[in-house]
Amino acid sequence: MLEQLWLRQVDGGYEICCLPFYVYGLALGDVVEKNAEDFVTRRVKSSGRRVLRVLFSEAGAEDDSRLSLCEAIASVGLLSPGVSCDPGMILC
Repeated sequence: MLEQLWLRQVDGGYEICCLPFYVYGLALGDVVEKNAEDFVTRRVKSSGRRVLRVLFSEAGAEDDSRLSLCEAIASVGLLSPGVSCDPGMILC
């Protein structure tokens, strides 16, 4: 499985400009190195951020649970890209 990450060139590598959802060990603002094929090969510098992934596996429970989780995340000032249309996932 591959995930496309938005990067911008900075001194020392490329800064991640999106919230990685599938890639583990990387977060928004991390500086990474990539190879000639544009695959990230390693993290050069950590941003100090973390990524929280949540999977709702019970059908029917997602609406209220998603909303409550998104409200809790927003209330403490965490970044979130919004709610996914996929019934099993939230991308808060």
